[in-house]
Amino acid sequence: MDYMGGDFNCHSHEWDDRVLHHRTTAILLLETAASLGLEYARPTNPGYTYVSRADRNARSVIDLVFVASAESLHATVCRELELQGQSDHIPLSAEISLWHKVLEVKGRTLKPFSDKEKEFVADIMTGMEDLSGYAPASPGEVEFLASAIADVFSSAWLKHSSEYTISASSKAYWNEECTKALAEYQLDSSVVKYKAFRSAVKTAKRKFFDDCITEISESNKHPWDLMEWVKERKNPPCKAIQFNGRPCHDMSALWDALHNTYSGSQNLSNVLHFLKDGFALNVINYVKS
Repeated sequence: MDYMGGDFNCHSHEWDDRVLHHRTTAILLLETAASLGLEYARPTNPGYTYVSRADRNARSVIDLVFVASAESLHATVCRELELQGQSDHIPLSAEISLWHKVLEVKGRTLKPFSDKEKEFVADIMTGMEDLSGYAPASPGEVEFLASAIADVFSSAWLKHSSEYTISASSKAYWNEECTKALAEYQLDSSVVKYKAFRSAVKTAKRKFFDDCITEISESNKHPWDLMEWVKERKNPPCKAIQFNGRPCHDMSALWDALHNTYSGSQNLSNVLHFLKDGFALNVINYVKS
């Protein structure tokens, strides 16, 4: 997720300096945003986002914008005061990068066990047979023979392999049938061609995932790779130590919290008998045979 925003009707000193508390609702909102990979983005012109038309003294910051963590320092959030109109809420605008540029990767490939692969191997064998009678007798002739062998492989590879391009929209299941069906649909945008294209994509998907399942269950013998619960999990959001309902974000606040907590426990009676009962261990005598 790249963006989340709106009227959350949630008050906190994290986004409104005039609020003195940071309660459970605000904490849950930040934790939910963190679980989605988002962070709160403060407007470049901070101020109220809600001003009641009925009571001008009723002002607060309840309209919030959350952006991806990688964009939190670059995203530009602004209060658009001139666009408020008759609403009690001041609109917020945000400039974020929704599409991250992915460099295209180009290469050549040859489908295993295909007719192209058989022709590729046949051309290599023919070229190597033509060079089998050549016996190099000097370093220069050895280099010539090595270059000739490389040319045999290179020419066969360029002749029978096909070029591919990996981009942001590439699909692992896409095959030649999908490309052909898409080209036909682009030439004739009829319902029949569209259904044929959807059928080709569906067939390609089924074959691709069936091959993946076969590889996992038969080749590498790891069927648990198919289960969702063993996949990567996001780390839970961190929670700050709180004292009197406020988080301790710096050393002075943490020291005050620890000092006041220690002072609050002074002159209280101590119950220590459970230490003896709780830490009693059974003694086992071992006899050597």
